[in-house]
Amino acid sequence: MFGKRIVSVTKFQSKEICLKNSLETDVQKIFYPFNFIMSLFLSSRFNLQQNYVRPISRQSLILRSLVVAFMIIATAYRIHLKDISRFGHNIENISIVLLVSYFLIISRCMDYVCMFILNIVHRYNNVVLIVIIQSIHKSIHFNGIRSFIFWNWVLVVASTVFNVLAFILFGVICHFVDLFCVCELVIICFDVDLLYTIRVLVLMIKYLNGWIENFRMLHFHSGNDEMYCKKMFNVYCKILKVFDLYKSIFQVLVPIANIVLGILAMLGIIKEILQIIFLSVYCEKFHIAVEEAETECILRMIHVNCSRHQRRLCKNVLNETCKFSKLSPCGLFKVDATLPMCLLELFTRYVFVLLQFAFL
Repeated sequence: MFGKRIVSVTKFQSKEICLKNSLETDVQKIFYPFNFIMSLFLSSRFNLQQNYVRPISRQSLILRSLVVAFMIIATAYRIHLKDISRFGHNIENISIVLLVSYFLIISRCMDYVCMFILNIVHRYNNVVLIVIIQSIHKSIHFNGIRSFIFWNWVLVVASTVFNVLAFILFGVICHFVDLFCVCELVIICFDVDLLYTIRVLVLMIKYLNGWIENFRMLHFHSGNDEMYCKKMFNVYCKILKVFDLYKSIFQVLVPIANIVLGILAMLGIIKEILQIIFLSVYCEKFHIAVEEAETECILRMIHVNCSRHQRRLCKNVLNETCKFSKLSPCGLFKVDATLPMCLLELFTRYVFVLLQFAFL
């Protein structure tokens, strides 16, 4: 109901948004941590300068277009350096880790390109969202605004520091010196953007809880009851408008994160299954080799030309073979040719159980 109204308001106010949006100090502090980090990577959703919030300028869009072009070229170059032709020559040399690294490189580029496109599509909606939030903030004050701002900084800084340290640690371990690997740092943009998505929703929950508290205090209100009720209704409508805007702006960002996480989880499962299969195959080959050695010893012992020393050797080998046992992690199961089949059976049952819960 409110979605169509928001679109029309956004188009109608697009020019006014660029000029007439001064922000209060508290509202600026709420959004500044996210805007600061995102601006460092040329991926901010809006311009927050001199107590004003404005849509992304054309000059900034041109600069971001150049950065996107660089990201695409750098991604293609990094994939070329990894020599994708190594896949498929020998099934035993297939590296799931290498496949995951390809996917991560491509996903970083796709994330940044998607953010660039979404910021263009919603360049005015992002500003309207903040403007409406400020109008709500003028009507509803909740306790803990300073704590909310503090935790915004903590989350943004923690996410940024974690990604930077992970990048440095990876560089030290892998000994890379390629400047194109700096493109991996764009994951900071995506993580901070997801934090922004979550914190905006948390902020709206606080405003809605504040509205509920004010509503409960209606019977204590003295004065023009009609005007106060109209004001309460207008604030409630604004909260719903913000949520409709929120859905239109962030409805693509969350599925992208889910898809990337799902593919990574799938590749991780495939990697673990292949590792277990290869381990089982080579364990089985070792078991077969031990059995062949035992068979050869038996055949040698019954041979007419078997000497006394050879017979003693064969007996010693057979005695040692009797002590041989298959690999059994913690005694729970044996690692042999049947393990992959048992694992596949367990995995299939698990999938069927999930499907049954999904369709019940």
